[in-house]
Amino acid sequence: MMKTWKLKDRLILSYSSILIMMLLGITSLICVTMMASISTRYSTETVPVVEQIGLARRNIVSVRRYLLNAIIAETPEDFARVEESMNADRNALYASLDAIEQLNGSYTETIEQVRSTLESVANYNN
Repeated sequence: MMKTWKLKDRLILSYSSILIMMLLGITSLICVTMMASISTRYSTETVPVVEQIGLARRNIVSVRRYLLNAIIAETPEDFARVEESMNADRNALYASLDAIEQLNGSYTETIEQVRSTLESVANYNN
C-alpha cells in the first residue's frame, strides 16, 4: 500500500511518527520527574511526621499504663519507680509533639489542643 504513496507523503508520515514518539517520550520524562518530586516530598515530610505520631501514640498508651500501675502500686518504692517511668514517657510524648510541630507546621493547632488537654489532666491530677 505504501508503494503507491508519493515520497513526500511517506516522509511526512515517518517524520510525524517520530515527532509523536518524541512527544510521548517528553511527556513520560515530565511524569517521571513529577513522581520523583512527589516521592521526595513524601519521604522528607510525611514519613517523619507519621513516625513521630506513632511514637506519640505509643507514649500515650505507655503513660496510661503507668497511671494504672501507679494506682495499684503497693509500696512507695513501686510507686516511685512507676512515676519515674511515667515521667520519662510523658517527656518523650512532649518531645514527639515538638518534633511533629517542627517537621510540619500545619499540625500546630492540633498539637496545641493536645498540649492543653495534657495540661488540664496534669492540673487535675495535682
